[in-house]
Amino acid sequence: MDAHDGFATLVALRAKGGELTALRALSHPEQVRRVQPLLQFDPLGSAPASRLDAVEVVIRDLRRLGRHVMLDASEVADLPAFGTGPTSALGQMTDRLADPVDLLDGRDPIAFIPVVRSDAADQPAVALGRLCHEPIGST
Repeated sequence: MDAHDGFATLVALRAKGGELTALRALSHPEQVRRVQPLLQFDPLGSAPASRLDAVEVVIRDLRRLGRHVMLDASEVADLPAFGTGPTSALGQMTDRLADPVDLLDGRDPIAFIPVVRSDAADQPAVALGRLCHEPIGST
């Protein structure tokens, strides 16, 4: 399934407890066929490492169901715990998704759709654009 194909509803969710739990509860491709999830990292809440772990699980689960996740890290781009530079959390997520975690994961790297907000400065927008075209794992 193409990442942009076939959805009728874009659902923007903060990447925190209840929202991630709800996404992990999805188990059938038809549950996400017409819905495109957009996860936004929240600068408040649990430790960044645990949020990265939880978002990685959701991205992998939704990939198995045939849906890519849009991921927005704009609000955490300046928080050092999420990484450094304009790609911050998205660069870390790219590296995390480069390799399978178990036998159910395919050999291919898992993709997500990075979100660039309309008010983004040129440098972050260009860096995220490059992230989309880099070989997985080289950020």
